[in-house]
Amino acid sequence: MTTPRTIVISDAHGYPELIRNALQHSGFRVGEDVLVYAGDFVHRGPAAAECVAIVEGCGAIADSPLDPRPGDVIVLWGNHDVAVLRGTFAYPSSPPADELRPLFRARFDDEAYRLAACVDEVLITHAGISTEYAADWQACGRDPRALAVRLETDFRNCVTYLLEAGAVSVNPPILGNLGPLGYRPSLEPRDKLLPGLVQVVGHTPGGGVTARSLRADGMFMVDPDVLKGLRPEDNGRYRYAVIEDATVHIEEGVLPD
Repeated sequence: MTTPRTIVISDAHGYPELIRNALQHSGFRVGEDVLVYAGDFVHRGPAAAECVAIVEGCGAIADSPLDPRPGDVIVLWGNHDVAVLRGTFAYPSSPPADELRPLFRARFDDEAYRLAACVDEVLITHAGISTEYAADWQACGRDPRALAVRLETDFRNCVTYLLEAGAVSVNPPILGNLGPLGYRPSLEPRDKLLPGLVQVVGHTPGGGVTARSLRADGMFMVDPDVLKGLRPEDNGRYRYAVIEDATVHIEEGVLPD
């Protein structure tokens, strides 16, 4: 079976126009293309629930995040979404999104939202994988599908525990700054990308590193950068990845008026 074209969007953070812009510019075909939303529906913008509705309205949630079928939608957890799920703080947490906690809990319980996906040997997570996971990468035989399963299991076990009444607060690697929900590539030696892994991620780089500079090392970032919100002239902004024929490319710009 031919692998369908996959569109990867992330980090709308309450600005639904960022999702609509990417869908429009990509010519997204409902029922034919795969949509992966790589996390962070909430905070910063005023319409997080609308962001969720647009993504979930693009097709059926995939049964598996590995090698999806045409028309599938895969939703991945972002660090802000997990904060809402757990009732913890993630800067900035304004506007609050507490009203989405029951929905996020339902999506966690029925395993509709995932931590990691794999398309055409490309790993997709919210924040990416660093050399912190080198041993896991080797243990998985350098297979991105196996690594996605390993990360998913670790995440579900951890969050399931943390959602239990009376659970002791912990910050394991899977939820930490070098894990798939918090990693920000920087110039620090300990923060290097995992060699041999092609990955598409959201989140934002750090330490003076730019998203464009990371592409040569196999990391393709789709965060549209709404840290300071959207200005009126930015309403047409888009950034997304296309995975097709085992290649990845990034589309970014502003839609014409």
